[in-house]
Amino acid sequence: MPFRWDESKRLKVLAERSIDFADLNELLYSPYVEEQSCEIPEQYRVIGFVAERLVTFIIEYRADDLKEYIWIVTAWNSTKQERTIYDQQVYKY
Repeated sequence: MPFRWDESKRLKVLAERSIDFADLNELLYSPYVEEQSCEIPEQYRVIGFVAERLVTFIIEYRADDLKEYIWIVTAWNSTKQERTIYDQQVYKY
């Protein structure tokens, strides 16, 4: 599924947190946790590794007349709580 985002927001997050929204692609090719974080609007928190750093993305699943896509809202370095969630979900077996 393709990604879309607000370019000014991507540049702000990249400058402030050194996380590029395009890095979500890398995260999705390794173990990650996805859980609903908000109902209105329906948003999901995705926690996983990008370049050996645990990060969290907030995304929405959207569609237009042409296709479905993932809208990237924001991203940050994962918190201790998010690291615990990741560890419990990914290493639970």
